[in-house]
Amino acid sequence: RFLRHPQFVRRYYFHLRDLIETTFSAEQIEPFMHDLIGDFVPAGTIDQMTGFIAARNAHVLSLIRSKFTAETNMPQLDGYYRSDTDRFTLFGTADAVATGSVLVNGLVADFSPVDGMWDFGGARGISNTLIASGSVWKYLDDGSRQDAPPDSPSWFAHPNYDDSWWRQGPAELGYGDAYQGRPEATVVYSGPSGNHYITTYFRHSFNVSNASQYISLHLRLLRDDGAVVYLNGVEVARSNMPGRPVNYLAAATSNVSGSAESAYYDFAVDPGLLSSRNNVLAVELHQFSGTSADISFDLQLDGIIPSLGAGALQPGINRVIVETADGPDGMGNKLKREHVDILYDDGDVAAISGTLGSDMTLDAGSGPWRVTADVIVPVGVTLTIEPRTTVFFDEDTRLTIKGRLAAEGAQFKRIRFTRQPGSSSRWDGLHFDSAEDNRLAYLDMEYSSRDGESIRLDDSRLLIDNVTWAGTDKTIIRINGSSLIVRNSVFPDTTVQTVSGRRALGSDPYIVFENNVFGICSGNKQDVVDFSASGPNPNPQFINNIFLGGGDDGLDLDGTNGYIEGNVFMNFGRNFSPEEGESYAISTGYDRANSSNHVIVRNLFLNCDNAVLVKDRSWVTFENNTVVGCTGAGINFDEPLETDVDPGDGAYLDGNIFFNVHTILGELTASTNVTVNRSLLASEWHHLGVGNIDADPLFVDEDDDFALKAGSPAIG
Repeated sequence: RFLRHPQFVRRYYFHLRDLIETTFSAEQIEPFMHDLIGDFVPAGTIDQMTGFIAARNAHVLSLIRSKFTAETNMPQLDGYYRSDTDRFTLFGTADAVATGSVLVNGLVADFSPVDGMWDFGGARGISNTLIASGSVWKYLDDGSRQDAPPDSPSWFAHPNYDDSWWRQGPAELGYGDAYQGRPEATVVYSGPSGNHYITTYFRHSFNVSNASQYISLHLRLLRDDGAVVYLNGVEVARSNMPGRPVNYLAAATSNVSGSAESAYYDFAVDPGLLSSRNNVLAVELHQFSGTSADISFDLQLDGIIPSLGAGALQPGINRVIVETADGPDGMGNKLKREHVDILYDDGDVAAISGTLGSDMTLDAGSGPWRVTADVIVPVGVTLTIEPRTTVFFDEDTRLTIKGRLAAEGAQFKRIRFTRQPGSSSRWDGLHFDSAEDNRLAYLDMEYSSRDGESIRLDDSRLLIDNVTWAGTDKTIIRINGSSLIVRNSVFPDTTVQTVSGRRALGSDPYIVFENNVFGICSGNKQDVVDFSASGPNPNPQFINNIFLGGGDDGLDLDGTNGYIEGNVFMNFGRNFSPEEGESYAISTGYDRANSSNHVIVRNLFLNCDNAVLVKDRSWVTFENNTVVGCTGAGINFDEPLETDVDPGDGAYLDGNIFFNVHTILGELTASTNVTVNRSLLASEWHHLGVGNIDADPLFVDEDDDFALKAGSPAIG
């Protein structure tokens, strides 16, 4: 019990895994063995020993769960799990070492670190014990022959066999184990000393009122030495016995000793063998030989009933969030996160179309809602969409907002805009023409870019928080003279510009992107974000986002003064000919009226062709950034192959790290004004300022962790 205690088993598994990955790893154990015994043990023998260790390591690791999964037994429709009831169950695996608890929509699931399995709502069913361990069994211990044709009532396992003359007693039944401190509850007769009976027979009758309710049966068998088990005359388990037919003189396959004498072995049993009446479980227990000193027998049979579930569903599509934490009851650090989408079809759909005549609320319980033709929210009208509501959109339909839209879900109560499951249609997205306080929060949009973008803003104002998009590779947001905040959202991979637009709202202008993830934009010469403010206001802000890559620019901000802080830009590489230019994580530019002046602070540029382009009389302030693995330039100040591009004015750099960058500063001209202070870069650039050094920055890991080790020359 101590080894299986939740607080202990994680430490136990940790040290097992640590030993396998260090002391007993092939890199360490093989040279150690050859050094230790190589002078007097043949190399082939050492190879056999290390091969055994490797196989043993693999076996032990296979018993310690490390993968995080979330599963259900429900059928699927169009990528969604489908339920006919308003309850759900989930189950899965989690890292047995790191995981302290599992949460499902914020509720604590049952988690066993011993086997790394978690269960929510009884996903594996509710166990009902049909035969408990320690039950009373009838037994025959006279060494007689009880095998007969299976259809004969004289066969001991036949349901109609007459066992009224047999003895009976509680399990554990057997003999010979008292000296080990494990005396049997019922001692059976062994037969003559030195020539013990090979086979002893057991039977147990039990009633089941409703056999059809069981979805599975689970049998646990303690046997010393071997056994064959029958349910209602059908063999259901065979353990440590030959695969051929056996009679009362057939010996077990091997002798059982030590802890194996008290071990239970698990078997799945077909529930279809149960009857809604009297049932009989019969067992023949076989010795390994007549001189074996002991036998042991006990058994438990559990019937599994489907659970009604613990999680509640609303009509439509429900996103269920599963998280692991390193502390108990969801406390501590969150480690992993997955989601499962479940369609609850209650048979009802509420239709909506046309121009709303007054304020309207779409609630989850009355849904799902279906937009059968364009819906318009006119000036002065508010459409409210409550948490957990699903809205299905027919082909080519759109939601146009001239009044106000408030679609605000919650962390575990997300809203869904999508097409009907099973349909191949695409709808026309959300079109805003409203400077009201419009909000989209904790919402998932799917298949929403039929005419080019999922969300279009014309002279509008919108807050987007915790929104995802799927089922489209087109533009997600198109901005025209609008103010926008997008935070904590996930943009999909696209083949055209992910976000595109010009100008902000004339009154109270702002453009803010914070804590988002942008997928890869793979289209030819397509930027992830292409935006021009056509003037100094507003300063578009990009703070703490992750840009996963693309074939052109990450941020192409022409004619505006961007503030860019704390982002990660990775894997931007040109997917077009060099005569057409280069690919950059960040690009400045001229929009026929204004040049750019960007402040770029605390960003990481990783594995890009080039980090920054300063062109067209633009300027950047570049401070405390880390640039790693650029095959081109850290900062380029011109694109000479493009005839309509002028050089940039210059840049001020301070506190930056340039590591493994082909050219730190490229395409400098006589008029380029560049200052570089207190930065780590190649010595050829030190003359551009003060306090510069050329040294190894001492990253924690040069491949994937660019934090600085203690003692790094770049600290301070």
